[in-house]
Amino acid sequence: MKKVELGRLGEKLARDYFLKAGYNILAENYRTPLGEIDLVVEKDKTIIFVEVRTRSTPSFGAPEESISRSKRERLIRLALQFCAHHYLYSQNLRFDVIAISFFDNEPKIEHIKNAFFAGGN
Repeated sequence: MKKVELGRLGEKLARDYFLKAGYNILAENYRTPLGEIDLVVEKDKTIIFVEVRTRSTPSFGAPEESISRSKRERLIRLALQFCAHHYLYSQNLRFDVIAISFFDNEPKIEHIKNAFFAGGN
């Protein structure tokens, strides 16, 4: 499977995961000149910005390990831009990662809540 196809499949699996878990999908592939947020979801009055990482082989490490500091900083800027554009000024915000591994026949989905914070980490 090509990288783009794998990424799309991962994003679809992540979307389905959140819907089954009772989250509301606010945006998918939210694009700006700064970049893209894979998913924006909401549950219990918290807006959650989700980065989806998919791997088909363990050769390059776990999916969540591929998120660099600069990528985290860009996601934070994008999240703030999303909130400003949608007038979400007093909402609780969270940054999660959905790590999907296709190392075996079935995908393994791991939801990492509070994967990083706006203040660092």
